[in-house]
Parts: sequence; structure tokens; C-alpha cells
Amino acid sequence: MLDLSQDYSAELFLPIQNLTTLDISNNMKQSDDVTRFNYPDHEISVLRELSFLSIDMMSNPKFRHGFSRITYLKELHFQSCYLKRLERIKRSWHSHHELLKPMTNLTYLYLSQNLLSSVSIQLTGHSYINTLDVRNNLLTCVSSTITNWADRMQELHGMTLNLDGNAFECNCDTIDFIRWIQTTKVNLDSRSYICKLSNGTVIDTLMAYNYLHDLFVDWKSTMWLTLASSLLSTCVTISLLLVVYSKRWKILFSIYGIIRRTVEREVRKSYHYDV
Repeated sequence: MLDLSQDYSAELFLPIQNLTTLDISNNMKQSDDVTRFNYPDHEISVLRELSFLSIDMMSNPKFRHGFSRITYLKELHFQSCYLKRLERIKRSWHSHHELLKPMTNLTYLYLSQNLLSSVSIQLTGHSYINTLDVRNNLLTCVSSTITNWADRMQELHGMTLNLDGNAFECNCDTIDFIRWIQTTKVNLDSRSYICKLSNGTVIDTLMAYNYLHDLFVDWKSTMWLTLASSLLSTCVTISLLLVVYSKRWKILFSIYGIIRRTVEREVRKSYHYDV
């Protein structure tokens, strides 16, 4: 283990092939320092309490290159780093860089106390993660893509998912997530997370699950009304199109007659037609 959490000199940081744990907590003074790290393929690397680590820093090509060489990484700590996302969008090419993609052996990922509004879908490309900690972020829901992935990880090797301390919402859009919390076999840190209803009332996800019918009965009525209105509009539109199609020649001749009479009035002449 190499503990550099208090002080280090970049000149002393040399490739150590047998290094199993790297702790650089509260250390680097500026973003350029991380580019001077000559990473070997460590089995485990720990980055903890990097309060300066921002998305701008993650967009630095040298920073990304340093991480791209950590191919055997198993454990990664990104607590309290003010991270908003794990991807950096390249506006010119409409693509994004996946920070974790090279870490194919990643098993433990700790992202607590950040500013994440969603769990990155790039995690679905990893098959060995059995612990994901996203406590105390800004999550309002977890997408079905991530919950389905977590269920697969549970079937493969077991999965622990920590979600406590997020600002979850209990509304029509999160019903599937509320159900998933109570029915999944994934090892969650709770089955009763604090969440907020659309009217601002604060309850918990267990109560929301137990009273789904009562809490969202208006939503169901609105949903069926919307569906019925859409079907009715569709039927009326199709009926009108069928009528227009069946009477297309009569409609065309009527339009032609109107145009002909308009022209005759304009030139003040009457014509006799053989046909």
C-alpha cells in the first residue's frame, strides 16, 4: 500500500508494479499534478476525498489518458469530488468520453457525496461490479436501464447498491422504480427511502409502494382518459381520410368546376364544351 494522502512529491512517484492500494486523498494541489502520475496496472487504486476534482478536470485529455492505463483496477473511490457526471460530452462530435470504460475489472465503485443527478449508463458495460455506492447525491430516480443491469449483476455474483440520502421523487414517472425497490433481490441499504410527492408532501418509498393505488389513482384516470382521447382522435382521422379517398374524383371535379367558373367570370366569356 502506498499512502500519499497527506503529502507527496511527484518526483517520488514511480511505477511500482506490485502496488495494490494507492491513496492520494486531499493531496493534489492542481489538476496538472494528476497528469504527472505514471500509473502502472495496479490491482486496486483508491482516490478518496478529492474535493478539487471537477468535470473540467475530467475533460483534460492528459487526465483521461492517465486513467485509461488503469486496466486492472478493481476498487475506485470518488467520494466528495463534486462530480456531476462521469462522461464528458464533446460538443463538436456529439459523443462522450467514458471514464470507466478501460476499467473492465472494476468491482467496487464509491461515488457518494457528489452532485450526480443520474447513475451513468456506462456502468452497464461492466460485468464485475458488485458494490455501487451513490449515497448523498442528487438522484430523483434510478432508470430502468440501471435497475435491470443491477438485477443482472445480482444474478451473476451478487450486488450491493447504496442509495440513501438522495432526493427521490414519488410520482407517475417513478412508479416502476418504487416497485423495483420492494421487489428486487439486489442488496439495498434500505427499502424505505425518503421521497417527495408531486404536491410537495414528503413520505417514504415503502409507504408509496403500499398505497400506490390511492396515491396515483388520479394519474391512472388521467392516463386512461388520455389514451381514450388519442384512440378517438385516431379513429376520427382515419374515417375522414377514408371518406376523402372514396370521394376523391368527385372532390377533384368539384374543385375543377369551381376554378372553371371563376375563370369564366374573370374573362366575361361563356364557353360550350363537347365533353
